[in-house]
Parts: sequence; C-alpha cells; structure tokens
Amino acid sequence: MKTSISRSVKPETGRMICRHAGVLCAMAVLFMIPKTVWAQAVADEGALPVNVAMRLSDHLSVAESAIVRMGGASDIEGKWNGAAIVFEDLSPAFFVEKKTYRIDTKKQTGIYFCPLINKTRRLRFYQVPPGSKLRISYGIPDPALTRPSEATLYLRVYAGKYEIRRILISPEKGWKTQVIDLGVVPFLKKNFILTIDLTIDLNDRLYLLWDAEILR
Repeated sequence: MKTSISRSVKPETGRMICRHAGVLCAMAVLFMIPKTVWAQAVADEGALPVNVAMRLSDHLSVAESAIVRMGGASDIEGKWNGAAIVFEDLSPAFFVEKKTYRIDTKKQTGIYFCPLINKTRRLRFYQVPPGSKLRISYGIPDPALTRPSEATLYLRVYAGKYEIRRILISPEKGWKTQVIDLGVVPFLKKNFILTIDLTIDLNDRLYLLWDAEILR
C-alpha cells in the first residue's frame, strides 16, 4: 500500500494516512471494507450493540489529529504513540486519548479533548459510510468544574466539507447526547471523511470528554 501524509487539515481535503507500518496499516485497511462486512465483523466480536457500526474512541490509532493555528502558521500534526495522539512540544494535557472521568458523579469513558485559545483542535475519521447517523455524547468532567468559568466550547461536526452541526457546550454538569443525521448531504453517495473540530472562546483550562458511535 502506498502511504501519504496530508499536510492540509481542511475538512474537505483530508487523505487516508497510514503513519506506521504493520498494525496501523492493517487497521487502516479495515475502514475500506464495505459497511456490511465491517459491521458484521464488529458484531461477531460481541463488542458493540447490533445497531452500532463503530465507536470512534476505539479507532483513535487510525484517526488523524491536528492543531490548526490562525494567521497562516503551519498546523501541528499529532502522532499515535501506541496509547494516545501526541503533539511535539506540548504537554500530555493536550494529548488526545481515551480516558474515564466522573461527569456529574457518574463514570463516563470517551475521548479526552482539551481546547486551545485561538486554535482549532481537529480529529478526523475516514471511510464513514453514507447515510449513517452519528450518536454523539459529551460532557465536561467534574474536576474541570471546580471553579467558575464563563467560557464556551464549540464542537463542530463535518460530513466531508460540510458543517452539519455546531454544538455549544457551557461549563455545566451533565452527560448529554445528540443524534445527528450524516445523510443530510444528498450527494455524498460514497464513504466520506468525518471531522470533529473543537474551539473555545476564552483562555480557560476547560476540557471535554466525548464519544460518538456510527449507527447503521
């Protein structure tokens, strides 16, 4: 398989990335399997409900992540280290990884995502089947709510290059869920790129826990 690295992180221009040989290449190939075959393989493992084709937090190793900077500066691309997506010269507080936190006293597991002021945190998943639905859940972990904050987080969902949902997240307790129709763009007839962007409007150390499932 010929590999390439996309330096552009615009939602509409991403390309398949295979960062490492061996295991990651094999996992990337899974995203190219037809929807029915992929869903059946997952169902056979007994890991997911029958109506769930994939859970995004289980596929961080083959996702693409970047920090998009303003003013024409080069984007900072993340690299999978076997446990998290890491960024050169940034502390572990800005890694992207699967974690468990208490949200409104209840344990929740998902993707840890910490925003940066004047930058966009971007996470991209490839080969999402057309006509799918996205069930996305999110919340701010209890430890991040120990002091008052007036910041707002903005979570944007793109199907291909089209923004189909913008979620405003206030610093309040609770684990919330939305179901988003990814088939609202009628001319997306083939597998497409799903992009999740996170921004914040104030310089505040809030962070987000979220996860999403592709529904059949």
